[in-house]
Amino acid sequence: GKAVRAPTLSELYSPPGDTFPNITDPCSSPVIAGTTDQRIRNNRIKNCALLGIPTTYVDPNPGFSNNGKSGSNPNLQPEESKSHTISAIITPRWVPRLSMIFDYYDIKITNAISTLSAQTLANLCVDEDALNPAACAAVPRRPASAGPNAYEIDNFLEGPFNFAALLSRGMDFTMRYNFEPGDLFGGKDWGRLDLGVTGNYLIRRQNFTNPTVPGLATDIDSTVNNPRVRFRTTATWTKGPLALTWRADYQTAQELFNYRLVGANGDSRPKEYFDTGSFLQQDISFRYDVTEKAYIRGGVNNIFGVEPNIQTGLTDNFDLFGRRFNLGMNIRF
Repeated sequence: GKAVRAPTLSELYSPPGDTFPNITDPCSSPVIAGTTDQRIRNNRIKNCALLGIPTTYVDPNPGFSNNGKSGSNPNLQPEESKSHTISAIITPRWVPRLSMIFDYYDIKITNAISTLSAQTLANLCVDEDALNPAACAAVPRRPASAGPNAYEIDNFLEGPFNFAALLSRGMDFTMRYNFEPGDLFGGKDWGRLDLGVTGNYLIRRQNFTNPTVPGLATDIDSTVNNPRVRFRTTATWTKGPLALTWRADYQTAQELFNYRLVGANGDSRPKEYFDTGSFLQQDISFRYDVTEKAYIRGGVNNIFGVEPNIQTGLTDNFDLFGRRFNLGMNIRF
């Protein structure tokens, strides 16, 4: 499948607002001299000269903020995505009430819209083998006639650009089975039991958001909000007008801190806060049909009041409210 997303009106036409960041000018001779990457240093020397900036140029106000705007970009193009999906539905004859569904997906978004800061745009303008016209146009400079402030970055525009890519690959799965417990106990009417499991196995989730190295991937699978495995199990017992449901939502541990960086900062945090830990939330609910047009419902969410790791913060895929009760009645007329 192929899909597109047009830029939103705010991404295209929202009025720019004033912003005053402190930009380290990549064309300032002290900055060039202090650039440790030989390739980037050589590119800055060459490209800054192509911009007409003298090799003796020094940012006249290195410790002060630069004047500019932050807003939209009327030149944005639509994002594009390509997806490959294959599904399998299994309903084995030897287990009549069992169904299993597996959906494999591989989705990649290209030309994705992402915001670039003024500092990133200034670097992107001159750091590569050739000048980047779009980036250079976004960070204009004062003319040579501006006296002591000549060539200083001024009146820049930071905002969204088409440069990123996003990749997601995984497997959705659903399994359902129902039976009547009475069949196991002499044919008595013990109601019906419906069992179900729905979840996702995340194979790969990557962002390509480095404007200078477009092919450099940032792996975010198994990080917060992207658990490797997440599934919900449900069991509903129904007999006559009464239905009781138990639900369990399970997530595997998600990385909060890259343990590989511990050597660089041994005081970063205790080991138990490197990840969220696995998370299991359980809920119960009931429904009772009073008449054909009215029923009572209620339940308890997060029965055991489990909480995510305190380092997780306000991440919305975890329950943040603790144990809570609900009761209601629905009437149709």
